[in-house]
Amino acid sequence: MNTDNYKDLFDQATQALGSFQLFSALDAMKTASQELRQSYLITEEESIRNDYALMLQFMAQGGNDPQKENMHQTFLLRACNLLYRIHHQYLLLYGSNHIGETMRTDQTISSDDPNSYIEALLKPLSLLEDYTSEGDRNKESIEHLYQDLYRELNRFFNYLLTADLFDEEKKRLVISCINRLPEVYACMLLEALYLNCMEALDLNKLKILFHFVRSNSVRLGIQALTAVLILYHQHSSLIEIDEVFHHEFLMLKEVPGIDKAIISIQKQLFLSKETEKASQILNKDILPNMMRSGLGNLNQMDPNMSIDSLLQGNMGGMGAALENNMEHLSKMTQTGYDINYNLFSSMCRNIFFSKFNNWFCNFDLHHPDLADFRKNEQGEKMLQTLGRSQRLCELDKYAMGYILNHMPESMRGAMLEGGMQMEIEDQSIVPDPEKEKQSVIRSHIQDLYRFYTKSLQKKNLKNPFDAVPFFAESNPVMQIVNKGEFLNEMARFFMKTELYQQAQDALLALLEIQSADAWALHSLAVTYQQQGASARALQYEQQAELLDPDNINILLSIQQLCLFLDKHTMRVNYLKRIEELQPLDTDLEIGMVFSLIESEQYEEALKRCYKMKYLEQNSSFADRSIAWCSLKTQKPETAQKYYDQLLAGNGIIWGDYLNAGNTAWINGDIQKAISHYRTFIREFGKSSDSQRGTWLDAFEENEDILESYGINRRDICLMKEIIRPENQQ
Repeated sequence: MNTDNYKDLFDQATQALGSFQLFSALDAMKTASQELRQSYLITEEESIRNDYALMLQFMAQGGNDPQKENMHQTFLLRACNLLYRIHHQYLLLYGSNHIGETMRTDQTISSDDPNSYIEALLKPLSLLEDYTSEGDRNKESIEHLYQDLYRELNRFFNYLLTADLFDEEKKRLVISCINRLPEVYACMLLEALYLNCMEALDLNKLKILFHFVRSNSVRLGIQALTAVLILYHQHSSLIEIDEVFHHEFLMLKEVPGIDKAIISIQKQLFLSKETEKASQILNKDILPNMMRSGLGNLNQMDPNMSIDSLLQGNMGGMGAALENNMEHLSKMTQTGYDINYNLFSSMCRNIFFSKFNNWFCNFDLHHPDLADFRKNEQGEKMLQTLGRSQRLCELDKYAMGYILNHMPESMRGAMLEGGMQMEIEDQSIVPDPEKEKQSVIRSHIQDLYRFYTKSLQKKNLKNPFDAVPFFAESNPVMQIVNKGEFLNEMARFFMKTELYQQAQDALLALLEIQSADAWALHSLAVTYQQQGASARALQYEQQAELLDPDNINILLSIQQLCLFLDKHTMRVNYLKRIEELQPLDTDLEIGMVFSLIESEQYEEALKRCYKMKYLEQNSSFADRSIAWCSLKTQKPETAQKYYDQLLAGNGIIWGDYLNAGNTAWINGDIQKAISHYRTFIREFGKSSDSQRGTWLDAFEENEDILESYGINRRDICLMKEIIRPENQQ
């Protein structure tokens, strides 16, 4: 079967179902069923088509069926289920991703009865509970039980990952089983359901995930909510066919804290896309500073010195600087930046991560693949420390375990001591349920991002990070949260993280539903400025100014935009307003002089230049500006004085020689003028400006100032002949 043809048919059916065009959807599914050569799919498509045709025939005869809407929805849901089964069969026969390969190769999931997997899973779990309650310390027996448990857990995971359409009874059985499991195992099974539903929609599997959104377990609830939000964005048109479930989804607005959780999940999804930015900050700024602060001098450290001692400054004063860098890292972590991604990237080729299911295991001290770590007391201590960490996501804990396990014993001990100290500090803080939830969200989405970007087995699975879902585009999600608050919060987040296009989208959507405030208009202006749309940006800044006329940031932005748009008179006025609120710094003072000159306000420019000259004796900018303004205001002797001072200093540009030559000629010193002109030609030829024009073009742009002093056109033409280089004559 041609894969591209199938994908087109699947998309056509999905679109048609979402717009209630059932016959069009059935046409696409009929073609797909015939190409798959599966009689039960062909038969079901014919049955839906015939039943639907009978309903339409009854309506065409004028029949008024009070169950019309329910019947229509039933037909749509039957078609939706058929589409899922078609895709399931396609994966089985032709699927090139891990789900299809597992369906074809895993002989342990031959049964379609979830009870067989549930019973097999609960048996070792029950035995482990008995061992624990009886205080049995037989390590070998417990290790074997955990091996049995994970074998059955992986089998059940693979069943849920590849399972065909669920009916109500299967849904009930799986919910009952997950409710009985410890959190660490329950979360893993939710991920299998999520991956299954990402491929194609099975409403009953989605409803299992939805059931656990209200879980008392923070981690289970967050994983379920994240999955439901992503899936709703992926399959919204099909999900909304089920009006009963759609109504249940909207009732999430009654869940306490649901709005904050959704906003936090949204932020973390976008932050994960900014992993490269976090890596650059680490590699270019923080890590080099840490090396200079002391970590680069580890060979000079007392081997018995703890990390805590280091942070307290026991390295000749370098500890304080190191502590500042550690604090910066901590703040990045709290914001949600993935600071450990590069480290994980170097470790994810470990054999632990060669197993697909391990990518979805929350950290478990008893995971069979960590058995070697548990052979001695230090290894167990290491795993316990990692398990308590609130700074690492779950996959990082496994990766860090393998790093530590391969370290020399003395170094591993020091690392563990430092880790325990940090965890003690974390735990000494008064517990904050909201911070715990934020930590779980950060950890879970970082784990997801690692899977989709680093797993070798993720190929061809639908990846939510390819185009991060923006929940503001989903009307149902916006009915759960306050849309205005959501957009405002996300806009501030996007501005803070410099995601300007997303900020612009959020701000424009916000302005459609509520009156603008100064911050929103100013931020919108910044986003347009980032796109180079300065005129549009200026419009928004001026609207912001009306609402907050003395906001220094708005005024600074307006003057900058005036510069870009060559509105120098307007810029001068705004710079004066800024000056009324605070003294101008050197850059703004230079900008003021520049715009005064450009707007031909030479006398005021001269006053400011003399002040700058007084405050900064060797200011080449002040000399250059005084000379130019003097020349433009018929003071050629003063201009000559300042050009001479300028040429005696540093930072000379080719334009200085050209203007000095003009000034010397105006003052009657033709030989000096010729000398300056020839230097100008030579320096111009060395500059990048020579790629855009000739020295003659530059000379002719300034001829008007010579004419203003009475030098005639003939003499100017003759001067150009005199100074022309010999190779151009």
